[in-house]
Amino acid sequence: MKTFGRDQILQFLAEFDGLLAEPVAMEIIGGAAALLAYGAQTATKDIDNFGPIDKRIRHAASIASHKIPLDRATVADPPWNYEDRRQRLDLPFRKREPCANLFHPRGHTHLTIHYDAP
Repeated sequence: MKTFGRDQILQFLAEFDGLLAEPVAMEIIGGAAALLAYGAQTATKDIDNFGPIDKRIRHAASIASHKIPLDRATVADPPWNYEDRRQRLDLPFRKREPCANLFHPRGHTHLTIHYDAP
């Protein structure tokens, strides 16, 4: 099975962000979040989303040239009140006001990135 490292995930997200015509919400968890927020070294096979995936997200992902599977996580149980511990995650591809802001919680092993409108 093909795996993807941090640079490949960043390339996908940069292109994905550029394809969005309007803000969308997405919560990335698991291996992709660990690669982006904490510099994990182990590659991941996909990008897991905590909630349902909006049709605009599916469309942007389907036309992106970087193909990384994007699916709803089948099993995920975030810690209580994790939303209050989010911090903005600034990624190097930002050259314009993004259609998305990325956040990760501090002080917990559950890794979440919230991809949402400014």
